[in-house]
Amino acid sequence: MPTISIATEDALSEAVATRLVNEYTNFTIDLTLGRKGNGHLKSNLKSYFEISQRAHLLLITDLDSVACSPALITKWERTVNIQRQNNFLFRVAVREIESWLIADHDSMEALLRARNLTNNPDRLDDPKNYILKLALKAPKETRENLLLKVGDDLSQGLGYNSLLSQFVFSAWEPQRARQRSNSLDRTCRRLEELANN
Repeated sequence: MPTISIATEDALSEAVATRLVNEYTNFTIDLTLGRKGNGHLKSNLKSYFEISQRAHLLLITDLDSVACSPALITKWERTVNIQRQNNFLFRVAVREIESWLIADHDSMEALLRARNLTNNPDRLDDPKNYILKLALKAPKETRENLLLKVGDDLSQGLGYNSLLSQFVFSAWEPQRARQRSNSLDRTCRRLEELANN
């Protein structure tokens, strides 16, 4: 059975990458790398490139405040002077991995007891904050895991990554989500192409 390594910013991104590999390929994940932020991914890009010379590698990072995905990819690649091969899938979540979760309205609405979610989560400036605001009216256990509220400020709760990672495996459906997120759809298509070659 073919194998693939995944490199991600954090536990939640790793859960999403794992779910996508399981959903769209028949590959086995042999290495999980990163989980120390996008600065760590960027500084280790050359090592990931070297791994991809021998095996498939999927790297997922957030776009954050960069203008567009091609600009981020070009900037990162220029810093280490590499040219990707087909084995290296460099994918960018626009603007954050949370936008891919929001894109599956059915499961996100069930989790947060929310309605009328945005139809274009890739256009949100801050998808994580969007989830945190919705979590204000979520059931108590969900709210307490996702959200830390200090005065008027909202921040990520202690159980945020754990709860949403569990959600990725138990409820989130990428096939539905990709209909509302172009960046997710492109990632799914690249994985399908890889699996069919």
